[in-house]
Amino acid sequence: MGLADLDDTCVTTADIAYLGTCMGPPAGCDSDTGNSGTDDGGTDEDSGSETSDDPGGVGGFDGLDLKAEVQFLDGEFVVSELLIATALTDAKGVTEDGTYAVQLSDTLGTPYGFEIDGVSAGNLGDVLGLRDGDVIVEIAGLPTASHADLLAVAATLFNSDRASMVIERGGSPFIQRYRRGL
Repeated sequence: MGLADLDDTCVTTADIAYLGTCMGPPAGCDSDTGNSGTDDGGTDEDSGSETSDDPGGVGGFDGLDLKAEVQFLDGEFVVSELLIATALTDAKGVTEDGTYAVQLSDTLGTPYGFEIDGVSAGNLGDVLGLRDGDVIVEIAGLPTASHADLLAVAATLFNSDRASMVIERGGSPFIQRYRRGL
């Protein structure tokens, strides 16, 4: 899942596997101007179609059938080791998946979470149980207000078997649970 600033400047854009410069749609930069967005006239649906040639026909990155790599069992999303390893090594594929998160700030400019967008049937956000408009405010007991917070979360999750995520959906918080699969 890519991350972008609310003002779309591409100054601090990242995805789940890499924190750095803008990498591509939907939160990517035009290589000539550095402006965010796509100049090819494509839509979010177009960006997801680049990866729809996988054998399962579900979309995804690196040829994975994402729906087969995440199962919902006993109230938890079970994420396969294959998906985790692929996400960590295929930053381009994760970015092209279509799901991204935009950092949100309150009226005083204080960041408080990341809003999810770009979720479509079968992409990473979808199989992880996310919806457009969800705001992630905490993962594994740690706040997710800033990019620096996300680095702390990533370090914590790297060897964790389980994690919970506090999500605000429609203004109401709830907890979503995840664990590593086989």
